[in-house]
Amino acid sequence: MSSRVNLGRAVGYALLASCVFAACESKLTEITDLVGPRVFDFPVGSAALGLPAGHADRDLVRTLVQTHRVYYNATGAVLYDTLLLRSPNHTQDTTATDSAGVVMVAALRALGGGAVYQVWAHSPDGTITPVYGRVTEYTHYFTQLDPITGDSLFARDSVQVAASGSGTYVGSDDPLVDSVAFRIIPSDPANTVNPFSNNAVNALFVTIESGPATTPSNAKFLWRRVGIATGGASSSDVILRADTVRVSTNPPGGGDPVPDTLVVTRYARRVLTGSGALTIGNYGGLDVLLAASPNDYVFGPRGSGLGGARGAELSVDFREVARPPIGFFYRGYLVDAWGSGVVVDTLRSAWSRDTTISRVSLYNADVDLTLPGISGVDIRAAQVRNCASGSAVNNCQNAMNLPATDTFKGLARFQLKLEPKAGVAPGPKKSVSLAGDVPAEVQ
Repeated sequence: MSSRVNLGRAVGYALLASCVFAACESKLTEITDLVGPRVFDFPVGSAALGLPAGHADRDLVRTLVQTHRVYYNATGAVLYDTLLLRSPNHTQDTTATDSAGVVMVAALRALGGGAVYQVWAHSPDGTITPVYGRVTEYTHYFTQLDPITGDSLFARDSVQVAASGSGTYVGSDDPLVDSVAFRIIPSDPANTVNPFSNNAVNALFVTIESGPATTPSNAKFLWRRVGIATGGASSSDVILRADTVRVSTNPPGGGDPVPDTLVVTRYARRVLTGSGALTIGNYGGLDVLLAASPNDYVFGPRGSGLGGARGAELSVDFREVARPPIGFFYRGYLVDAWGSGVVVDTLRSAWSRDTTISRVSLYNADVDLTLPGISGVDIRAAQVRNCASGSAVNNCQNAMNLPATDTFKGLARFQLKLEPKAGVAPGPKKSVSLAGDVPAEVQ
């Protein structure tokens, strides 16, 4: 029994004795004493802020040439009416600069060690081909306040970061860079397939590679199915020119020449358009007939958590968190009001008295089903926990770069982030999956 508790009891007995001997009103006095650092709990829930996402748009131009020929007899009656398609309607106009497409992707974290994001096309015959084009970054920055409404006015700018013939991008942690466009034109160098032609490609997808590659890795984390059965396309014809002439010719099958044969040659441009959102998760492979493959894993931020602070220790316990897509892992951060923060910990299995499964790193939860707490597409129970440097309490790893006193001052929010494994620098930039506000009492 501690001396503080004994002292408290002694004080209590003294007060009671004084009331008895002084004949004062009988009244118990409650004595309270802290048994440890105060704990403030805070909930953590789905956030989905700045997760990788995207959109695919295509505008495929095809040229059609049709000859419409009408034959008359001597009295002016129609003998034959023929329509000849001189250029097949699936012939693509590869010289048209608008016969192109754009894969627009947002929230691609900066990669390190030469790693890149790369775009691919999956053909119905099973062939997977790199897609080449021009890569352009788009920035979204503040300019001024609206003088009438007071709203922030933003402007958008773009810069080409890779010229024609490229199809890779290293990502960016610049908060002003909100998206990147892979603009694909069939006539670009090295482009052997047009990924926006329904009869040529079943799906587009984006991967993470250790460098520009000719075959994709298994980290296929964004995709859009654009095959024949799932094209979502509409077609429209634009008449470019129609020439009408009268000729004298023999009708098919012989007969007398007819001087008033009418020939109409129609030149048209057929524009095939279509668009759709990219899906984040794991691309399940080729599926020509279905809009979604049964092997696809669609990622969505889900799960909940309860966080708490004990002195210089912070911990958050999670339940039913979505497994990350292949090539990604979870890491927790504490963030201040300006967006700067500090790494708390990589997601680990929940604490257990069984040391073989207690707080095991879940860095490979994307590919390893044998890790503790993994069940199909969910992480059933997990934890982020750490203490300030030098605090040496509760067997923490002491890896947070924070002072032992006033540890969480100014850190107002906790974030569980979806990070790419390919050498990303730590920091609370993008890809927040779950988040929660840290109570003011902790800060």
